[in-house]
Amino acid sequence: MKKIFTLFLVLITTTTLWAYDFKVGDLCYNITSNTKPYTVKVTDAASSITTATIPETVTHNSITYSVTGIGECSFFNCMQLTSIDIPNSITYIGYNAFWHCVNLKSIRIPNSVTRMDASVFSCCYALESVELPANLTEIADMTFDDCSALKNVTIPQNVIRIGQEAFSNCKSLETIHIPVGVKSIYRSTFKGTAYHQ
Repeated sequence: MKKIFTLFLVLITTTTLWAYDFKVGDLCYNITSNTKPYTVKVTDAASSITTATIPETVTHNSITYSVTGIGECSFFNCMQLTSIDIPNSITYIGYNAFWHCVNLKSIRIPNSVTRMDASVFSCCYALESVELPANLTEIADMTFDDCSALKNVTIPQNVIRIGQEAFSNCKSLETIHIPVGVKSIYRSTFKGTAYHQ
């Protein structure tokens, strides 16, 4: 099932990666609101990008947009990416946003983010540390699947669900702090780790 899901995501990526409204620097954007307040999401990045700073605002055709989202597959397979700075304007991160960013070592996600979809960091083999946002309520399915270098994780207090295979094959996982409010953890959540029962 996992292989079918991954293949499906790869196939739809070929139709979404090049669809954007405008480009500034190494980042492409889709307009999500063309009336006030004007908003956009990051929708693609140059495959050769090594470091990325997502701006809080971006201007196109004399209109200044707030950057409020990191869209699905936006940094998909950016294998040279080592670091990224996410601003407080971002409220969500779409599925597969950082899939197979094999050199990404650490990331801090601001508290403005309230939603992260499935497989956001799947196959980020070098990812050692992540700071999750306090307002997150769910760790989606396969969020950190195959993050084999990930060592320590603190789940935010507001999280009530940790999804299927969320930390599968995180072979270096040493400690994970899970708050008492978590209601759903699956048998597959920690598959391939020392925490798998």
